[in-house]
Amino acid sequence: MHIKTTAQRERGTMDGNETNSDDMMAAGKACFRFWFDDAKRAEDKLAARHGAATVPVSISYKGLEFSLRPASAGVDDAQFIAVNPIDLPEGPSHELIFAGGEAGSFAALAMVMTTLAAEIAEAGAARAVMWVPSGTVTGADFFVKLAKAWADGGAFPAMVLVALKSDGNAGLTSRGLDLFCGQELMLDLAPMAMPEQAKVAIRMIDHLVAEGPVTENEIVEVDGFGSFEIGPRNSGKNIYLRRTPFA
Repeated sequence: MHIKTTAQRERGTMDGNETNSDDMMAAGKACFRFWFDDAKRAEDKLAARHGAATVPVSISYKGLEFSLRPASAGVDDAQFIAVNPIDLPEGPSHELIFAGGEAGSFAALAMVMTTLAAEIAEAGAARAVMWVPSGTVTGADFFVKLAKAWADGGAFPAMVLVALKSDGNAGLTSRGLDLFCGQELMLDLAPMAMPEQAKVAIRMIDHLVAEGPVTENEIVEVDGFGSFEIGPRNSGKNIYLRRTPFA
């Protein structure tokens, strides 16, 4: 673990069996989108793989139900990450949505869905993958690598499941983190360079997904970067992170 806190926060249900209404609402937003080198060939191969003649196809995976189908809408506000830029192929795209079952928490659902998405990306020779709630687009090979690492016990794949955007004032804000912990992260770390801010943000996101929402002001220690202050803002809708006064 890269993060140490000075207070024990109230844990969410991210690693338990309880499902709450927020998880259920979030599940309705869970969606991956794929762009394949050859969309028709990918359709045929993926449909046959799951016992169907063509898409849309229902997929039972690790006790949950999903649907793979032609995408029903265009792409809005895509976020292309700097470490793995990708041009979206022309032609149709396809989407994977959650169709039912008991996951226990949104994070548990996301892990199963991300693992399945990696298998679809490999089997269909995808070029690019998008996690629709955050708008984050990455190359399929990069996505598969991070997805498999997470499934094998590695860090939460923040770069592909949570977007980081400039706040227009030398800081960063997250998009899509709220589905995992009920809050978005706001970083006020200037004059720290953006690449360094992003590293801190990724480590904090991994921590927040595991630990749940921030309910009180705390001091956190991030390996390699020192101490920071975090606390809830905007009636608890955001987590504000800045350098501690004594740093």
